[in-house]
Amino acid sequence: MKHLIGSLAVMSTDFKSGTFLASLESVECSTKSRLKPPVDIIEPQFMWGDNHNMINLGLVNLTSIGCSNIYFLRNTVRLLNLPNLKNIYNPNAFTNVIKIQIEANLHEDFCITTQEMQTFITTEFASLNCRPCKICENNVNMCNDSLENLLDNCTHVNGNVMIGPENEHLVSKLKIVETIYGSLIIRSTNLTHIAFLENLKHILTFNYSVSIIIENNPQFSNLTFPNLKRIYTNSLLTAIMLNNNSDILSPNFKNCDLIHAQFKYLKTKSISLDENTCEAIQRSANNTLEGKLANHPSLGIMGFLNLIIILGAL
Repeated sequence: MKHLIGSLAVMSTDFKSGTFLASLESVECSTKSRLKPPVDIIEPQFMWGDNHNMINLGLVNLTSIGCSNIYFLRNTVRLLNLPNLKNIYNPNAFTNVIKIQIEANLHEDFCITTQEMQTFITTEFASLNCRPCKICENNVNMCNDSLENLLDNCTHVNGNVMIGPENEHLVSKLKIVETIYGSLIIRSTNLTHIAFLENLKHILTFNYSVSIIIENNPQFSNLTFPNLKRIYTNSLLTAIMLNNNSDILSPNFKNCDLIHAQFKYLKTKSISLDENTCEAIQRSANNTLEGKLANHPSLGIMGFLNLIIILGAL
């Protein structure tokens, strides 16, 4: 069988691999109806779970998954082994969201290849949840070194990128880096911007840490990434943390809007400026504005109510 239309669920088996499906090239969970399904109907899915003898999936010819739910849960695999998976999409006309969950794997050496991870994170509308998660070190352009020892051909960094006063003069080494599998930390430098990360597309943090930390840089005033597409962290709290930088990046409504415009998929509570979340900053700004409008003598009660309704709509 090369093409499957419908769900694929391999659950609670004794299989050591999924090589019995090695010829499979595509799976499409058929949900093309434009009618919203009843709430008691289970959505079609691609799911592998509770296979406690499984070493890898072994779907070496699988190139495409068209499902809204993709789950790898509580298996014992060392590798997913999906070397040719290039396309993930949602055939459901009612929603675009794709849930990808890779959780509670039971083998301590489990890792995901850079090719597999790039497929997951570049999938449009994908919501990725990966824990615990680590990257296999099998990419020829993968580096694990500090900035001082970083090779000139390094496009993927496995580990934190730490920039401080001792190595800030070497930031040009990062100009071809495309993905950081760790945190980006800029601390106590004289840098003013991050334009030197001109090819950085993804920052992926898997150890429950903050993805971007920029603090104690008195000249730093511009948090504009030239090509950053996505950051990911399995931290339940903060994804971006800026502390004690230039006054231009002070915690206010405008700066929160500018930062959030780059990372619209993040919740405002996961962005922090000087230990204040943008969610709290925006709430405070809204409360202040409403208070000023309520006390403005020329508005009157009806004018105030109309303005509040308009603000709420925005």
